Amino acid sequence: MMNFGPSLPRHSEVTRPLLSVEGLSVAFPREGRDIQVVRDVSLSLEAGKVLCIIGESGSGKSVTLRSIMRLLQRSTRVEGRIVLDGHEMTALPERRLAKLRGPVVSMVFQEPMNAFDPVYSVGEQITETLRHHEGMDSKAANLRARELLDLVQVPRAAERLSAYPHELSGGLRQRAMIALALACGPKLLLADEPTTALDATVQIQVLLLLRRLQRELGMAMIFVTHDLAVGAQIADDVAVMYAGRFVETGSAHSVLRNPSHPYTKGLMASSVGDKPAGAMLDAIPGQPPDPSILLPGCSFAPRCSKHVDACLTSIPRPIHMSSNHVACCILQD
Repeated sequence: MMNFGPSLPRHSEVTRPLLSVEGLSVAFPREGRDIQVVRDVSLSLEAGKVLCIIGESGSGKSVTLRSIMRLLQRSTRVEGRIVLDGHEMTALPERRLAKLRGPVVSMVFQEPMNAFDPVYSVGEQITETLRHHEGMDSKAANLRARELLDLVQVPRAAERLSAYPHELSGGLRQRAMIALALACGPKLLLADEPTTALDATVQIQVLLLLRRLQRELGMAMIFVTHDLAVGAQIADDVAVMYAGRFVETGSAHSVLRNPSHPYTKGLMASSVGDKPAGAMLDAIPGQPPDPSILLPGCSFAPRCSKHVDACLTSIPRPIHMSSNHVACCILQD
């Protein structure tokens, strides 16, 4: 189950969520001022569940993931709390963070060519991780690395261990990146648009692979994408993000079947979905807002055909559409 902001009631169960984010705000310094890219984001994620964060490029999705991993530059201003498996991530020193990255939380990046070191083979990079975090000797690490490539369905896994990243196709590199991320058996896997650069056939294969591995290994996962179809295939819960805020959240079934926020409706109308070939798509008018210019009201109001004057002056509060579906829209209030 996912909570939307501190104003919502807490989960009735006494079990502690694996991940709890409260009031996360992230700003990048630029030319003497802060550019706010994530604004007051809150969520909780239970072990074994999949949350999909959906939104246009620049909405703050990737920054949210990198905040959880503490992979942002030191000059970045981060406010709020991030508690992962009982650890307060925003307060931990770098040495302790390094011990959590891998065994507790790991990340699959959007472009594996930028994540892999080009001067080392794929096998060397996986075995180094295993030796560092799991204390394995070279023989055991090599055996485990081969098992990991087999797990992610890399053909001729023993041969691929000696391959360099540039020698693999895009799909195989992404599978190798997943193997590296899974090397230490993380409790939480963060996937930052891992299928964007792949063709449609390989994209489906990687999605199915991630979902299967998530279920078999019992991991929690946060999957970032701009594709609603991806969210429908892989997610238990969905959070729709716009201009650094969550504007609609809930179960994937509820949000994608009965969208309530105009932005969510616009995303669905502008996607191919089950539309017939050649059908016109209803694109969302205008452009996403400039993060350096904070609007006093709803950030989506200038692009919304149904906005009223109040939308331009006040930030809408979360409205419960059902027990597991929340939307931030003044028209729903």
